[in-house]
Amino acid sequence: MDTTQLNSTVTQTEEVAGWVDGADPTTPVPTCPGWTLTNLVGHIGSTQRWVTQLVAEGIGDPAAAFALASEDAPDDPSGWPDWLRTGAAEVRATLAGATNGADVFDPSGGGDGVVFWSRRVFGEISVHRIDAAATLDRRYTIDAPSAVAAIDDWLGTIASPGWAAVVPGFADAMRGTGQTIAWVGEDVDDAWLLRRTDAPLELTSERVDEADVSITGPAEQLLQVVSRRLPLEKATACTVRGDRAELVHLIDHMDWVAG
Repeated sequence: MDTTQLNSTVTQTEEVAGWVDGADPTTPVPTCPGWTLTNLVGHIGSTQRWVTQLVAEGIGDPAAAFALASEDAPDDPSGWPDWLRTGAAEVRATLAGATNGADVFDPSGGGDGVVFWSRRVFGEISVHRIDAAATLDRRYTIDAPSAVAAIDDWLGTIASPGWAAVVPGFADAMRGTGQTIAWVGEDVDDAWLLRRTDAPLELTSERVDEADVSITGPAEQLLQVVSRRLPLEKATACTVRGDRAELVHLIDHMDWVAG
């Protein structure tokens, strides 16, 4: 696993912990309709604790994994900061020390649950910190390499066979005949190409001269668009070329966090 990403999981969670200290728990989360700050804090902390237990116990059976009890956030919001910090430290320590990746449930189908969940907890907090910033009127920043890693996580997850198998309707909506959707970083050397097939999605790191549709922009803004935190029409630093409807179709079917 990537220790840089594990360390970032902790530092980003600690930043959120500082933001929520003293905040109104009923504050709506504008980027996750129907959620309040209570829901957001609970989701961040309970997910990290769930991953800690999953990896620590070496649970490989999906049914057993989803049967694990989640730990709710403290009822008193004054306990949120320490609860978040503790959960992040525990998941880092557990993942960093794990050696049984093949024995841990990996919903992507990749075969190494430790690698998968190390990437996933990093991607989770990178995106949910956007939610926290939007909720509490804080400025969200992420360095370009970290944004690239979070985009890798998001697109890698939705393009995995495991994802298509467990998300109702996603595979049917995304199957195609070779249509291509390119995400191109203008401040990094990274690019992502999604091809719609029977798979239904194939992901490569190709930089192509032409795609059915391409979106080019700074990595931080691409992350906010790909994670559905920034509406495409508000992504003023990004340029879309080609069949915009194809890009919108993809974005519309990536709603896998809130709700």
